[in-house]
Amino acid sequence: MMLWSATFLVLTLPFCIWAAWSDLKFMTLPNVMVGLLAITFIVSGPFVLPFDDYLWRVLIGVIALTLGFLIHFTGVMGGGDLKLIAAMLPFVAYQDLIAFAFLMSIMTLAGVAAHRFVGWAGYAPEGWKSWEGRKKFPFGLSLAGTLIFYLGLQVYTAYLTI
Repeated sequence: MMLWSATFLVLTLPFCIWAAWSDLKFMTLPNVMVGLLAITFIVSGPFVLPFDDYLWRVLIGVIALTLGFLIHFTGVMGGGDLKLIAAMLPFVAYQDLIAFAFLMSIMTLAGVAAHRFVGWAGYAPEGWKSWEGRKKFPFGLSLAGTLIFYLGLQVYTAYLTI
């Protein structure tokens, strides 16, 4: 277990930082970043996962992308957030998907609270769109934090069992 989680943590950390920064500063998640994250799983997955597990995770990503398009058409969420979720989900073990969703809800509440506090306290950087009078929340911040926390927790629990 430690091999896949440690490998994925190292590989996804730059993308998570990029996603959080981009969503905070520009309120957008670049398609290039999301595509590279998906390609990272497609290329690295077969080396660290059993092949059947790899295929299930790819299928989960495709299902998430399909459902994401349907959700986006309702106007509930932005397309970038939904594409990022679809690119992130293959990095999550399928038996952990419910726990991951719960963790995502906690990280979203923490992200909203931290984002609002930074704006309220006057620590928000000048010119960053997420703090410019808009009441929208940069969900990429919470999504990135969720994946980092999940993979870090996987590495930590695998380390404890050694």
